[in-house]
Amino acid sequence: MSSEIHEKMENPMNVKMFEYRAKNVGARRAKGKWLVIVNQDDMFPPSTHNFIKKSLLHNHYYGSDRRETSNGKIPQENEVECNAQLLKDFHGENAKKSGFVPDWPNLGDLLIQECDNFYFTKGFLETNYNFALDSEYYSRMWFIHKSWEGHRFRDSCSIYHQNHAGMGHHPDGKLTKHYNYRENPHVDEESNPAHWGLLNQKLNID
Repeated sequence: MSSEIHEKMENPMNVKMFEYRAKNVGARRAKGKWLVIVNQDDMFPPSTHNFIKKSLLHNHYYGSDRRETSNGKIPQENEVECNAQLLKDFHGENAKKSGFVPDWPNLGDLLIQECDNFYFTKGFLETNYNFALDSEYYSRMWFIHKSWEGHRFRDSCSIYHQNHAGMGHHPDGKLTKHYNYRENPHVDEESNPAHWGLLNQKLNID
């Protein structure tokens, strides 16, 4: 996100990591039915790419486990049917327990969801928390939007992440403020203002 756009935010000097707000800005200006929100250092294997093109379901959302690659390449593997496992099946009996909070390791590197549903949830929180807001988003859907079904891509269908240092830090080297979704999983849907995603601002990308 450029400084020009960032400075239009509320309290911009208190938020030095722009990832989630930048994703909101882009999502609110999307023109299609589905959003594919992914980090720039992640790559899709062919099986997952094919699944996205052909097999997405209404009122379902999708995340992915993450596999590390140090050379920026996806290993050559035999083509397999994509395993987009339901979260409730992945967590088994635990998912039936009241108040159970799943573990969302790296799921937030990828979010695939219908635009209308992402807009209904008002996107990623635009707060002074800068880290783990992707996990917060999955937690919010798990607790509040129980009629929506979550999936996670696993095994050879997981996305590949270009391994690098410095995750979760400001450009000046200070650790970001972490959102603990296990301590506070129930988030008010009205956390973001009506103009979240800078919808009230005219940007060069509009």
